[in-house]
Amino acid sequence: MEQKDGLKKRKEQIFFFLMGAFLGCICFLAIYGIKVLDSSYTDWLFASEQDLYQHYIGWCHYRNTPWQFPIGMIDSLAKPLSVSIIWTDSIPLFALFFKLFSPFLPIEFQYFGFFGLFSFSMQGGFSALLIGRLTHRKSLGLLGALLCILSFPMLQRMFYHTALGSQWLIFLSLYVWLERRRWKGIGKICLIWAGIGALTVSLHSYFLPMTGILMMGMAIHLYLEERDKKRSLGIISSYIGGAAAALWIWGAFEGSSSPVGEGLGTFSSNLNTFYNSQGHSSLLKGLPLYFDWQEEGFGYLGLGGLFLVGIMALFPLRRVVLVYKGQAYPSLTGKGMLKECKKAVKRHPFRLLLFLAS
Repeated sequence: MEQKDGLKKRKEQIFFFLMGAFLGCICFLAIYGIKVLDSSYTDWLFASEQDLYQHYIGWCHYRNTPWQFPIGMIDSLAKPLSVSIIWTDSIPLFALFFKLFSPFLPIEFQYFGFFGLFSFSMQGGFSALLIGRLTHRKSLGLLGALLCILSFPMLQRMFYHTALGSQWLIFLSLYVWLERRRWKGIGKICLIWAGIGALTVSLHSYFLPMTGILMMGMAIHLYLEERDKKRSLGIISSYIGGAAAALWIWGAFEGSSSPVGEGLGTFSSNLNTFYNSQGHSSLLKGLPLYFDWQEEGFGYLGLGGLFLVGIMALFPLRRVVLVYKGQAYPSLTGKGMLKECKKAVKRHPFRLLLFLAS
């Protein structure tokens, strides 16, 4: 009976994921149309931001480079040096897949439109699962997914720094954390996190710290719940191992280049990033930036997102009002407050980490 209930729940989750993914596809087509899905249409790549045609040029050189190991190396882009496709932001996983069929593809071929559609569908699917899981209401899950799909950072990055459209990796990691009790043993959960680490590198390593923080949160959470060091350390080591293996396979450690500090502190976020529309809103005017390159740190939440943040802020305010009226909670005074804080950290590290990350 329990097995049947579990199977039914899995089917419902798959169906709900597909609903969110379908919603993401509809939004993508409504915004960008179907022309970008024409694999032989490349003019739009060169009419856009310079980063976009850098990604395309990286793919062109990669597909014409003979097969070798590491599999991500490009020989013709900076002769006599070789460079990994990771550094051209050409979405290595997609580049590898289409390189397999390169002899059968037209000379002018792009997959960035396909990747956009894929990212929107994954954003919708995983955000619907996550929000539905938190609220226990499918309608709210789909409404929340719509906000995530149409978030300004997602739209701004999609065909600017296209690989950074992989923001669904964060939702995937959060969902795995929430579903941690599904995997009782050590093997499956370690394999999942190793896969997330490798997948993150294969799309864009920029997300490694983000998914890594969530992985650490889950490992700590499991330890607080089960006191099982072996399982928690297994999760951490599998994630690091999966990411490191992927970096090695793609050729991230090849070459003789050295890191430089150019751009450090320049391509940054302003403190007003979450409520600065930078001219992308018809209701809220853009605010000044310290310098122009801070547009790279664009993180505007949108009017709907800001409204939800305001609603969330009212909940702790309600407690303050009750204390002011003399209806004080015993736990809000002296040692009781410290005791309640410790309980909250133990019971809800998930919420605590989300608060810190925000």
